[in-house]
Amino acid sequence: MTLHALMGPFRTDAAMSQIHDKGLEFRGKLPLALQLLPALPEAQDLLVINHGNEQVLRSVMMLEEKPDYDDSDPIHQELKRQDQKLNLVLELLSTLLVRFNAVPAAREVLLTDSFMSFADVAPGLQGACEIQLYMEPSLPRPLQLFGLARFDQESGVTIITFQGLGRTLIDLLNKYIFRYHRRLVASAVAGKQST
Repeated sequence: MTLHALMGPFRTDAAMSQIHDKGLEFRGKLPLALQLLPALPEAQDLLVINHGNEQVLRSVMMLEEKPDYDDSDPIHQELKRQDQKLNLVLELLSTLLVRFNAVPAAREVLLTDSFMSFADVAPGLQGACEIQLYMEPSLPRPLQLFGLARFDQESGVTIITFQGLGRTLIDLLNKYIFRYHRRLVASAVAGKQST
């Protein structure tokens, strides 16, 4: 079974196909907030922002890692209990933040290391913009990305081409997307074996 078959159809346009030539992509719902800007940030500001984004992605990937504990070792049992308690606290915090609208609504997105796109019911986003993208519901700190937005009338999709991403940030974003694909494949294989 191919990844396309696992993930289902996705509307795309010719411009998006030209930008993204069969690289890794994330398709799913993520909370995001968008804001138009008069101009993109300066290079020195992007260095600091990119460093923060790198830390966010490292934290998200660390939260997703599930260590393999030896159940016979009392130290590992205690570490497992502590890990479960921390996860519970993060889930409670996330629930509170969503309840008090500190985290924006999730929407269906396509995300790559060079652009993101989403169906837009009110197409008004054109030009320089800031994107706050929450990669993990239990981590209330978003990626802060910048790009140039345009609306494609034919497909009804807003496409934002990222600007100013550092090499390390691009690598971490690709790693996150790769792990997403790995989970999709593992889930499909497990589902196939249970039927």
